[in-house]
Amino acid sequence: MLSIFTLILCQQSTELMMHLRDPQLQLLLLRACLGSTKVVHLLRTSPPCLISPAIKQMESCLRDTLRSIIVGDGPWFDDFQFDLATLPIDMSGLGVYNPADISNFAYVASMVGTQGLQDRIMGVEPPPLPVEFHRSLESLQSIIGPLSDIELPQQTQSTLAKMFYDKKRSWLVSSPYITSRPVALQRRFLAILESTRQPHASDFLFALPNEGLCQVMTSMEFRAVMALRLLIPKFSGLRLCSRKNCTAPMDAFGYHAICCVGKQMFQRHELVADALHMLAFDAKLQPQRNAPVQCLGLIRRRSPTTGILVTKYRPADVLLNWDRPRTCVDSTVVSPILATMPVKFVPGAAALAAQNLKYAKHDDACAAAGYPFIAFAVDAFGVLAPDSLSMLKRLAALLQITKMYPEYLAHQLVFRRISFAIHLGVARQLIARREHDLYF
Repeated sequence: MLSIFTLILCQQSTELMMHLRDPQLQLLLLRACLGSTKVVHLLRTSPPCLISPAIKQMESCLRDTLRSIIVGDGPWFDDFQFDLATLPIDMSGLGVYNPADISNFAYVASMVGTQGLQDRIMGVEPPPLPVEFHRSLESLQSIIGPLSDIELPQQTQSTLAKMFYDKKRSWLVSSPYITSRPVALQRRFLAILESTRQPHASDFLFALPNEGLCQVMTSMEFRAVMALRLLIPKFSGLRLCSRKNCTAPMDAFGYHAICCVGKQMFQRHELVADALHMLAFDAKLQPQRNAPVQCLGLIRRRSPTTGILVTKYRPADVLLNWDRPRTCVDSTVVSPILATMPVKFVPGAAALAAQNLKYAKHDDACAAAGYPFIAFAVDAFGVLAPDSLSMLKRLAALLQITKMYPEYLAHQLVFRRISFAIHLGVARQLIARREHDLYF
């Protein structure tokens, strides 16, 4: 009876949430306070075999909700996408947990974790564990492997969950959805799955919608990013890139769009530079956007009034007072998806290579001109180069002083804003190349 009542409440709350018509906010609410978070207590206190019908209904409700958030009325949200989305965020998922997954370990963890406390309270010979517990334990061990009588009492719900999700992720990586593809595409899929699980790469998923902080995506932009993350095709794969003067074929998953030079790639760079400038401003570093310097080389741009190509010095993305006054910061956003993917992909290698290239090109020239130089390099999936990570940590430390923020809040604000700017730029690149007669 309790399981039915909980199921009804969960479904009603989810239906009300769907009236918001904002997938970015819907996903935040679903992960934070709706969906599986409402039924964890039920799953910890009830044997899965006794509430199996309710678990299946909750799983079906969650599947329909995620499909509506991620693809709307569109196709390509199948079992693989659902299983991937219900992984933890640090395993390339969305952190929206499937009640059927939680039921595999929650009841076992609860029984094992409270057995000693029950013994102390009762003060008598403990009764044998119920048959339902042994069934649940056998089911869990068939997934994660055997646990000895010594190991089992030491396992908490967190450790059992990690073992379960590690196994589930390994199944997804070797699933036919990936292995049936051409080798080049398999390597791209695996590169994305490895990149999205890196520290801070997925911080944008926690960013609250805020127009003042430029942390708002349209429904189309948000779903474009989700499709990229969940390996959902967005193009026919039969046409050329829609950018003028580009004759490259557009692949079905839109990876060419991320690498295609043009206006949208420049806008992606500008979004990250703007976010960096805003953070430096809040940190009281007196930043100057597009500052005139003569140490970053020359660029040729067409005049908006005359249409004539004009050669001039390239400005600094941000000029700020860092360790020394007037430090020159040059940002870049690179794609780790290459035409020929390496056999062994290293997450963050593209951002590190871009950082080193920036220093090789500009460090000596800026030093000669009297400007200390910092390369701020990230990749299109949010992985930060080492110097970029160090810079953001220092900005967070300064925000603790200038804004009196707690440490955790300063770090959240800094990393989420940069992560959101990166993914917003990528989303706009994908949308700019969309094929209007196909679902996006």
